[in-house]
Order: sequence, then structure tokens, then C-alpha cells
Amino acid sequence: MVHPISDDAIEELKALLVPFNVEKGGQLIAQGVVARDLFIILEGSLRCYTLVDGIEYTRWFATPGDVVTSMFSYCHNLPASSTIAALSNAHGYSIRIEDVKRLISTNSEWAQWSIKYIMEGLFILERRQTLLGYGDAQSRYLNFLRARSVETVNNIPLQYIASYLGMTPQTLSRVRRRIARDPNLCNGEEFPETDL
Repeated sequence: MVHPISDDAIEELKALLVPFNVEKGGQLIAQGVVARDLFIILEGSLRCYTLVDGIEYTRWFATPGDVVTSMFSYCHNLPASSTIAALSNAHGYSIRIEDVKRLISTNSEWAQWSIKYIMEGLFILERRQTLLGYGDAQSRYLNFLRARSVETVNNIPLQYIASYLGMTPQTLSRVRRRIARDPNLCNGEEFPETDL
């Protein structure tokens, strides 16, 4: 839980939520289009990527419990800098960005919740930079395994994990083979069984 919320505040939010379903490969937010909604993920996994010169760069993954939108659109009503697409069939709730802003400005509980949620997001960004922004390909992959559940890892196509970690799919395959052949490379750590 990010911050406690009263039943009344929850009911106020519920009145604004609209269920959504997106099939695998479908988009919730498209790069270059102003996003109008914020999404609460209940089931499924999503990927955020930016397309530059025909190459997709994976920025992050979202799983159940995550809240996603384009911060370009949310903060400044600008076109989204990235696409958010479903890696699997997904569903949850959406809420209009203007409704979120109104909730935050008129309800102190939602304002406090939002501050805590944003602070947690900044922590996650710093942790990602610390764990995945440095070191060789093997270190970055092992840190990725430490930070994710085995279910999440196994549900993300390898080319997207490679992109997220800043390496080619071929490099990731070599790293995974090396680890599978020599578990001592994990420094005695045991990782949940993945499809290595």
C-alpha cells in the first residue's frame, strides 16, 4: 500500500473508473498522441517503448498493481513520448487524466497518495539506474532477475528484456547460456527457475 485511503475516497475514485481490456499487442497509449487516460493494471503485462529511427527502445514493464500513463501528456498535455502496449491480454480500469487532477486538487487523501506514489516511482527509477545502468551484460541481467518475479521474467519476450537492459538479443542469449552452464556465476545466489 502506498498510502492509506478512506472508504469515502475510494468510493469517489470508483465512480470515475471505467473498465478496460486490451489484447496482446494492443496499445493503451501511442507515441506522438496526447494521452487522455491513466490506467490501473489488474491483470496482464505491458511494455513501454520509444521508437527512434525505426528501433524500439524498451523503457519499462508494467504488471498488475501498476498505474501507467504518459507523463508528457499528464504533466504538460504534450504528445506521448512512448507507446504503452500489451505483452499479454490485459485488463483493469482507466480514468480520465482531468478527473485524476481534480481528485488530487480537491481531496487531500488522494493528494497525499499521489505524492507517495510519485516518490516511490522516483525510488524505482533510481534503483533501476543503480542496478541496471552499470556493469557488464551479465551483471545487468542478474540484477534484472533479482528485481523481478520469475513469472514476470518468463512472460516478457527476450528481445524486450535485451532492449530494456541495453544489449542485443544475441548478447542476452550468450549471457543466459553462460549462467545455465555455470551457476557459480550467480555468486551462490539462487534464482527462481526461469526458462534459461
